[in-house]
Amino acid sequence: MHKLLERQLKKSARISHNGNLDYNSLVEMINSTYEEFDRERQLTHRSLEFASKELLELNRKIQEQSEARFQAIMDNVVDGIITCEEQGLIESFNPAAERIFGYSAAEIISRNIYLLIPELDEGESKFLHRKQGVGVESIGQRMDGSTFPIDLAISEMNFDEKSVFICVVRDITESKRVKDELTRLASFPVQNPNPIIEMDLSGNLHYMNPAAERHFPDLNKTGNNHRIFEGVRSAIATFQREKYESATYEVDLGDVIYEQKLWNTPENELIRIYMTDITERKQAEEALKGSLAQLSKKSHYEAVISTVTRSVHQSINLQDVLENAVESMKQDIERVENVSIYMVEGDGELSRAEAVIAAYRGYPDEFIKQAGRIPYSKGITWKTIIGGKPIYCPDVDQDTVIGPAGRKMGTKSYASMPIHYEGKTVGVININSLQKNAFDEEELKLLDIVAQQIEIAINNARKAEALQKSEQRLAKQNKELEEAYIKLEQQSAQLIQTEKMSTLGTMVAGVAHELNNPMMGILNFIQYCLKHTAKDDRKYDILMDAEREVNCCQDIVQNLLTFSRIEKEGREEYKKESCSAILDRVFKLLAYQIRKLGVSVTLQNAEETPDVFLRVNNTQQVFLNLMTNALQALEDREKKEINVDIRPAGEFIQVTFVDSGCGIPRDNLSKIFDPFFTTKPVGQGTGLGLSLCLNIIEDHGGTITCESEVGVGTRFSILLPIERRKKGGKNE
Repeated sequence: MHKLLERQLKKSARISHNGNLDYNSLVEMINSTYEEFDRERQLTHRSLEFASKELLELNRKIQEQSEARFQAIMDNVVDGIITCEEQGLIESFNPAAERIFGYSAAEIISRNIYLLIPELDEGESKFLHRKQGVGVESIGQRMDGSTFPIDLAISEMNFDEKSVFICVVRDITESKRVKDELTRLASFPVQNPNPIIEMDLSGNLHYMNPAAERHFPDLNKTGNNHRIFEGVRSAIATFQREKYESATYEVDLGDVIYEQKLWNTPENELIRIYMTDITERKQAEEALKGSLAQLSKKSHYEAVISTVTRSVHQSINLQDVLENAVESMKQDIERVENVSIYMVEGDGELSRAEAVIAAYRGYPDEFIKQAGRIPYSKGITWKTIIGGKPIYCPDVDQDTVIGPAGRKMGTKSYASMPIHYEGKTVGVININSLQKNAFDEEELKLLDIVAQQIEIAINNARKAEALQKSEQRLAKQNKELEEAYIKLEQQSAQLIQTEKMSTLGTMVAGVAHELNNPMMGILNFIQYCLKHTAKDDRKYDILMDAEREVNCCQDIVQNLLTFSRIEKEGREEYKKESCSAILDRVFKLLAYQIRKLGVSVTLQNAEETPDVFLRVNNTQQVFLNLMTNALQALEDREKKEINVDIRPAGEFIQVTFVDSGCGIPRDNLSKIFDPFFTTKPVGQGTGLGLSLCLNIIEDHGGTITCESEVGVGTRFSILLPIERRKKGGKNE
């Protein structure tokens, strides 16, 4: 400020005219100087203010970073860290402390630390000062009231003349347990009631615990020559040679059995031997083995009995029961090498019977070839059958009954159990072993139970066989009755149809004759008129059309007469006729329906097609029926075509009807020739048409077949023998 004022005064002196100061100018200059100073002062103030803010922000960030680092340390340290004021009120509680004590920070802050560490008595003045130290063992108390050992370190810090105590807590439960365990293990040899002995690799004794001295009072005298070291000496050699770390031996001293566990410690070149009295355990093991053997044997027997019983109740097939029985006995009876069941076959006289192997396991093919069928009285099988009682041979060397096939197979012992049915022995169960004395009374009891079950199976099989035969007889009788009924129905239908056709023929013949006379009169009149009419007369063409139509009517009447004609003896005779001629008559009879439906009918007749021996009216009835069915199948179809084809086929003439109708469903195709089967609504069909067609064609010695696909069409194929044949296909 002073320097600025000085500069202004000097400036003012330079601008004075006479060298004297112009006070007015001086005052203005002073005012200007103060204004400039004020502006600089404000600028400086703003600069200082901005710098101050920056310093404060920087200080805040540094402080936040320090607090974040501190908090991270507090959150991740494994020890519990608790801060409290001088009277013990908790101010902070890190996550490790939460895990250790079970409190959350919110639950424990502002409460006294003695809740966590009861030793820090609240009533003691300045107690935290006295408890300061590192690694002091104390007792902690969790939120649930449980206590645990802790390692406690307390230190004091001053902030703003205020004391803050930092308590670091470590849970030493596990380390204390390990320490106690080590202490206990250190006293283990002395307290152990079992002998513990330590010796070097040369066999010299180094240590015996009190239990060893009690168990072996003479050990000091005998040294390593004592009986208990029999296995140890070989173990030492093994340790030295193969560097094993441990080995286990059993020492039987007569009254007492010891288990020795040897541990090799190469770093000390010592072997420690831990000995345990296992006498009771060995006795229990032997008893358990015996019990398990009995239990296993019982279990295996139950498995055999269960298998056979289940098989008996699930199957009436005797062979299935026998196969399941031998399979189960082979698998579940100990020491059994092979199993067989023989059944007696014959006419009832035992002396002429044979024992035939029905089921077996374990036998070689050579044995089956040699002993698959055993004639009367040979070997152990027949001895059991004849005697009707079980046989057990513990030693084949002392036996005179077993046959050469059994000896060659190496059998050393065997058991044989008879199978009875209705007071007779009908079979035998044999079990063989390659060991002597392999079986006992238990196996015989088992075989007896199996034999009883097989007896039930035989009874079931016999009843099933009788029932099956009865059912077969009943089924045969039912089939015969059904066939007779069907034949009767067919004959009845044929009689009805014959009667209908006879009546219809009589009516048609009468009507035809009644029509024929007027038609002849009309034809005569037309011909008379034609004779007296010039050909260029317009009426001549009309008369010609009328004559043609009358001739057509006469053809129709003649066809009706032919179709209705019946031989005097009631059965039409065979005669040679052309199939195409019969079809021409059928087409004329159905001409109205064909025109009405707009059906395209084509007939293809192969050259050199011979005439056939036929019952003409019956054959015409078949063709008429097939054409009628085809026309009905075309009623609702867009494409309406019927193609008829006649051609030779060896000794037959084949007539094929193919239509583009609705087709026959596959499920119905096998039933169409059955009597009374029809898919038409009630009142529109009897279901006899195709059945009668089949009978007529078969009566000619021919066949009729059908192929059809729904939505595509149907094909009927007829084979008629050229020469006359009987029903069944043989030429007459």
